[in-house]
Amino acid sequence: MKLRNRVIAAVAAATIAGGGVLATGTAAGAAIRPVAAPAAHVPSAKTIAYQVVGVRKGRELAVRASASSTARTVGHLKAGATTTGTGRSSHGYVEVKASNGRIGWVPVKNLRQVQKKGR
Repeated sequence: MKLRNRVIAAVAAATIAGGGVLATGTAAGAAIRPVAAPAAHVPSAKTIAYQVVGVRKGRELAVRASASSTARTVGHLKAGATTTGTGRSSHGYVEVKASNGRIGWVPVKNLRQVQKKGR
């Protein structure tokens, strides 16, 4: 392999490994263009207050990693507890914050929207 091809291959490997995209052009030879990192989950500015309902006293509601009853449990909410949500919903589930601070999904049937104090 010629030196120029080895250099281009090394640059391409380093660029792709670093999360960039290698752009090639006929006149410019090879150019490197960085790509933004994948956006982390950022809750929307809209927050909604909810209270846990339909759960027996002394029991907890599982907060799931996705909108499914079989998804991994990421946290819990006690019966009657209040929490905040982002307003996102999917397949009968609502995205909320668990008591441990993690974001997850619970069935909408187990939540009642409440007014925040001062509103």
